Amino acid sequence: MKKGTLEHIKKTYNLPFLKVGMKVRLNIEPFDIGHIVSANEKGNLNVRYKGNSHFENTHPTKLITYFNKQNKEIKTFK
Repeated sequence: MKKGTLEHIKKTYNLPFLKVGMKVRLNIEPFDIGHIVSANEKGNLNVRYKGNSHFENTHPTKLITYFNKQNKEIKTFK
C-alpha cells in the first residue's frame, strides 16, 4: 500500500472510519475544527480548518478528535 494515501493511514493507524470530508477537532487551543481534505506523502492528513483557504498537515493520532456525520465523537487522541 502506497504511503500518502488515505488507505495507508487507515491501515497504519487502525482508523478504518477515516473519510474525506470527515469533521475533526484539534485538541489544543484554540481547538480548531476542520475537515479532512486528503492524505499527504508524509503519511499524515491534509485538513482544512475553519476560516482557512489552505489545508494543514495534521498527524492522524496526535491531539485530534474525529466525528461522524451525526457530530458524535468517534475517537479522540490526546
